[in-house]
Amino acid sequence: LWAGTSVSAPSPVRHAARSFLKLATERWAVQQWQQLMRDADRVDLLEEGGLVVSQWAEPGSAHAKDVRAFLAEIADAAAASISLNAPVKDRVAVVSKVLFDDYGFSGNVDNYYDARNSFLHSVLQRRRGIPISLSIVWTVVARRLHIPCFLCTDMPAHILIRVRCGETLRDDLYVDAFGRKVMDFDGLRAFLRGIGIGQFAEEWTEQRPATFVYLRLLRNLKNIFQEEASTLTLDMMDLSPLENLAATCSQMLTLARGDLANSRESQMLTVVREQANVALATHRSKNFTLTE
Repeated sequence: LWAGTSVSAPSPVRHAARSFLKLATERWAVQQWQQLMRDADRVDLLEEGGLVVSQWAEPGSAHAKDVRAFLAEIADAAAASISLNAPVKDRVAVVSKVLFDDYGFSGNVDNYYDARNSFLHSVLQRRRGIPISLSIVWTVVARRLHIPCFLCTDMPAHILIRVRCGETLRDDLYVDAFGRKVMDFDGLRAFLRGIGIGQFAEEWTEQRPATFVYLRLLRNLKNIFQEEASTLTLDMMDLSPLENLAATCSQMLTLARGDLANSRESQMLTVVREQANVALATHRSKNFTLTE
């Protein structure tokens, strides 16, 4: 149906076919998350989760092979500049130089709420992203140079990377991939004060499973799609904001099982997904009814 209606079929048929594809990719993404969660200790889970989001969002342009090859290319460029036995701080400096200076990655300050800022393949293509997506790229590359690091998913407002350099918080480094800078602990405290966070909680810098990273990333997307869906009217044919919203909630609920089960957020996600599906049914009954 999709191949046969993509060019010359009437508009309602094209949109109906696209809706079937959206539903299929949603189910695929849920299945992928379930599979990844069964092997949560995989060292490549961070980038694999990014590929799930990318291939769900833009299945025609997100190619896993290309993403992996580009990440390997960046890591090879960094590895060519320094020994893997060099001090961690030196390797951190090289990764940052290669990503920020040589490849030009930076925060998308002009279009911060563009959903593409959360899609790994798009971030790599455009070299632009938001704190969480750029932190994923930095961390994936750094781990290829055996740098012990992880995303601080509990950090409020602005996600950062913690790099283990010693035994305590004060021994470690903190990377702001959006702001393209590396900080020591005192720099971290100053950074937090600069964005209006005067207090500091040690748990903000603790390591969480990779699923927490993607819960936070999908939470950002949910907010974007909710805003887009709020502007839809009954005469609009493009229902992708509602479809994306429902699919994002489904993925979050899958990731939340065991961590947020029966929590207020899980209940809210269930309600939002149901509301999106009801709205989709209403729009489709009006716009996608075809005559015999």
